[in-house]
Amino acid sequence: MTLAHYVDQIMRKRSLSAYEVEKRSGGQIADSYVLRIRQGKSRHPSAPKLRALAKGLGIPYNELMDVAAGSEPMKRSTRERWTPESLARAVSRMVRNETLGEAVQLLLTKNDQELKSLIARLKRK
Repeated sequence: MTLAHYVDQIMRKRSLSAYEVEKRSGGQIADSYVLRIRQGKSRHPSAPKLRALAKGLGIPYNELMDVAAGSEPMKRSTRERWTPESLARAVSRMVRNETLGEAVQLLLTKNDQELKSLIARLKRK
């Protein structure tokens, strides 16, 4: 998903105009710049502009950064499953279990499509 498509999707879903995004950002991003991002005319906005855009859209900055970097945004249900405590337990388990640690390291080298394919195969077993 492109940044332009994602911003357009969020703005449509929340019925936000570029002007409203500007106001919600505290004026940190101009409505004209929001429109250029939405139209795909500005493909590499700076980190401060992305932070302002996230604020104006009412979404987490990290989520917008993921999309800007070319990753799919994480679904809310997935994000909500990872509390600090559950993440600490998972990391602790990876450190203690050499096989699990090796599997995670290998998974981190895969792209999204490869990961989806691997998950599908694991679910079938």
